[in-house]
Amino acid sequence: MNTFAAFGLEGDEMMGLFLGALFLVTPIIFILTKHQQKMAELLHRRNENSDPQVQALSAQVERLTHALHAQTLAVDELSQKLNALPPAPAQEESPRSYLGT
Repeated sequence: MNTFAAFGLEGDEMMGLFLGALFLVTPIIFILTKHQQKMAELLHRRNENSDPQVQALSAQVERLTHALHAQTLAVDELSQKLNALPPAPAQEESPRSYLGT
């Protein structure tokens, strides 16, 4: 009794189908493996040969970003303190009173 009888295939037909699939899948696997190797090599080379000037600029951008965040928090804190103050009393002074006349 043939094990592939449920598929309606004889042993030779099944072997042909298997070999055909193997011949079609093997180049695809080879291409994907080569692509993965090339991408890994590019990433490794990029991290290895990073320019010192680029690293310095990245560090400077990071420092400036931290300074901007600190200043933003300080301005926000001052704004909250100003909003918490009671309103100034309204003074009915004319502009001439500032001139001393």
